[in-house]
Amino acid sequence: MKPHTLTALSVVVFVMLLVAPSLVASPPRSSVLELMNRASPLPERTETVEINGSTTDATSRFGTAATMDGDTVVIGAPEEGPVSQMGAVYIFERNQGGPDNWGEVIRLTAFDGLEDDEFGYSVALSGDTLVVGTRKRGIGAPPGAAYVYGRDVGGMDSWGLVKRLEPLTPQGQDLFGSDVSIDGDVIVVGSEERDTVATRSGSAFVFERNEGGADNWGQVAELQPDDGAAFDEFGRAVSISGDTVAVTAPLHNAVGSDDGSVYIFDSNTGALRSVTDPIGNRVEVRTDALTTYDPSRQPIEQIRLERDSRGRVAAVIDPAGNR
Repeated sequence: MKPHTLTALSVVVFVMLLVAPSLVASPPRSSVLELMNRASPLPERTETVEINGSTTDATSRFGTAATMDGDTVVIGAPEEGPVSQMGAVYIFERNQGGPDNWGEVIRLTAFDGLEDDEFGYSVALSGDTLVVGTRKRGIGAPPGAAYVYGRDVGGMDSWGLVKRLEPLTPQGQDLFGSDVSIDGDVIVVGSEERDTVATRSGSAFVFERNEGGADNWGQVAELQPDDGAAFDEFGRAVSISGDTVAVTAPLHNAVGSDDGSVYIFDSNTGALRSVTDPIGNRVEVRTDALTTYDPSRQPIEQIRLERDSRGRVAAVIDPAGNR
């Protein structure tokens, strides 16, 4: 697959912070992570275990990023030494060191780590594959990077480096790696300060397993909004689930100044799927129509799309039937 740029419409949404009941990270300056037992009745959650990194301190920012899949927890400590803010990542597993214990199994650092890298600023785990974002890559203005690790790569119970990711066209001070997400064989990496259409408008990049060779992770797409503007910081947060990718642009001027937008992409085609506004009105996008629904999910009106034999829009028909 050739690398390509995908576009989408933007919409204003309210973004709510969802705290998963099974994983609650303590404030960034703490070197403690608390795991809560989701089997306990709401709203009461009983603490199962308190996790500490083996070499963290008050400057490590242990808990800046956290991800969990099954019996494995990964925690970022992006300001940990041995040199200032080089960063580290800790991996813990259930029953390591005893029944129901969450024990540290390995501490990861970048093989090419530099001062001010912030390795571990973002982390994402899917099965046996871990992605770690390093958004700065040293003092000055070098481009960021993301590192892909595999469980048992290099030996049993080891987490070995599989690939170091960067854009096909690296750009200094782009904060590539500011956020990462993975689902199966697809990785998305945010690059919130990349100069695309304008200064710090931002981008997000999609990588796929086996693209460009067996076990390789190759870039297949660069995601950009169609209304990107300077200082939008598109790519600040990214998430992928199946064939759907969400990318935030927290400083985009959607309705007011810097009120932000969230863009939803089909990772295969780049098509916008649906948009919901703050009061619950929704627009559903299909290949043949745009349909609006009220908060009770009742249809309001529909705009029909007629396409030619090549799938291009040939006519737009409004709710009154006008073409």
